[in-house]
Amino acid sequence: MTNLNQYFQSDKIILQDVHNRLTDAYKDFLLCYMNNRYVSTTELSSIDPANKTWFLPKNQVYFGINVMSEIKKPIISERQDLLDHFFERCQQFYSVLCVEIKKRYDFDNFILSKIHIFSPKKALCHQTHEQYSSLCDILAKTKRFHDTIDEQLIDDEWRLLRTINSVQIHQKKLKLMLQMILIFFGENCLHMKMKLEALFFIICRASRLFPLENSRLPRPLRFLTFPPFLLLFLSLWPEVITHFRPLSQPPHYSPPSELPKRTNLRCGVWVDDLQ
Repeated sequence: MTNLNQYFQSDKIILQDVHNRLTDAYKDFLLCYMNNRYVSTTELSSIDPANKTWFLPKNQVYFGINVMSEIKKPIISERQDLLDHFFERCQQFYSVLCVEIKKRYDFDNFILSKIHIFSPKKALCHQTHEQYSSLCDILAKTKRFHDTIDEQLIDDEWRLLRTINSVQIHQKKLKLMLQMILIFFGENCLHMKMKLEALFFIICRASRLFPLENSRLPRPLRFLTFPPFLLLFLSLWPEVITHFRPLSQPPHYSPPSELPKRTNLRCGVWVDDLQ
């Protein structure tokens, strides 16, 4: 529940993921205290969270690892009367929680259930276009959001997204990132300033290519949870510390010929080029 609250209080755009995220969370809460077959075979909007016919036996209610470990201690497990009362209160809490979620969110909402296909990742996915080759049905139910005369133009633009090769875009980004890695290790790049710029670019690119949304690290550091970049960062760290000593005469730097010609290698320019 805490993670769900944090997610909906996020400062980033989450509209495209709201339906799927809330649907998964609602099912998870239901399965904590209700029969699995009932939840799995019934339309989500038709489930009655307060129907005690489908409640699990009290000793099968799920409370989480920490609580379940705690109630197994002799000082607690010996008090069966208290445990029965505790199980009943928890089941009531789950029931009220799910009832209130159902009151506040319409799981049959057509727009919110389809809006996830417009996220960049899904919009460029071939599987999405196999399922939604045209926006005709969606446009027919969202006329209040757009001018009717623009429907064909909108649908044409949607269908053109199928021609974009997302694999080539991904490969281009990886190639540029690998070039910066070569700069970092290259013999001609001895100036620490250039190496730090290259490392900064690698961090920025890796955090975009491997966002790892489930990571608890700040976004710029999430790439560290991806094993190859963690090893790279650890291997570079001693050199970074060593080169923080003042340089009386900065060594000469000659950029490799295979890199694009630039007046400088400021990371902001490189990062902007990849947007």
